[in-house]
Amino acid sequence: MDIKAQQTKLANNLGKLLRDNFGKGPEAVHVTIYEPYVVIYVSGFVSPMEQVLLN
Repeated sequence: MDIKAQQTKLANNLGKLLRDNFGKGPEAVHVTIYEPYVVIYVSGFVSPMEQVLLN
């Protein structure tokens, strides 16, 4: 399996995992695999009320 397919599969699975466990998924999940690192960027997961509490 090539790197692009692995990145896409990991992003899809992570989005589904978050959706199943928290009731809502993120707006976007970006995965970059560059040996020996895996970078995962999750955007739009925190609701507006949670953002107020974090601030």
